[in-house]
Amino acid sequence: MFCWELAYTCTNTQHPAKEVRFLPMNKYIIWVYVAFFLGAFYLNVIGLMNLIPRIITLPLLFFSIYLLVHSLFYRKAFKGFKRAR
Repeated sequence: MFCWELAYTCTNTQHPAKEVRFLPMNKYIIWVYVAFFLGAFYLNVIGLMNLIPRIITLPLLFFSIYLLVHSLFYRKAFKGFKRAR
């Protein structure tokens, strides 16, 4: 079994005692989106104080919410094989 087929651990077949642990990239992306959401929320609060135009901060906030929700709930679902006609 190859290392990229496993989710959290990888055992080297040539050296069975050596085990490599790693996190999937999806975990890092979620934290990046959370940080982007918090930054956009902070900018939106500043925009509500009329220090930054709200026309800039509101689309950033909605886009960050969309990315966060999409990354949390999107699943790669099997949609079946395509038949050749």
